Amino acid sequence: MHERGVEVDHSSLNRWVRKYIPVLDQVFRLHRAVDKAGHTVDFLLTAKRDRKAAARFLREAIDQCGTPEKITIDKSGANLTTIGAISTLFL
Repeated sequence: MHERGVEVDHSSLNRWVRKYIPVLDQVFRLHRAVDKAGHTVDFLLTAKRDRKAAARFLREAIDQCGTPEKITIDKSGANLTTIGAISTLFL
């Protein structure tokens, strides 16, 4: 801001951070779901990868695209637990 000749008080910056960080947090959530054709289905980024977040993400992806034939994940325990719990609903 200083380079542009705009004077900004530190308290203004603090207010902006408090106001916009929650908004940016919602926009930039990032896990990625991809359909058969390679098109991105959904994104989710969370501070913690817990079972609740994984379940919400998987349910939303299933609602949008239907039940997947195959799920590829990393070694996250939250993902494994969630897939196990949700797969019992579809079998």
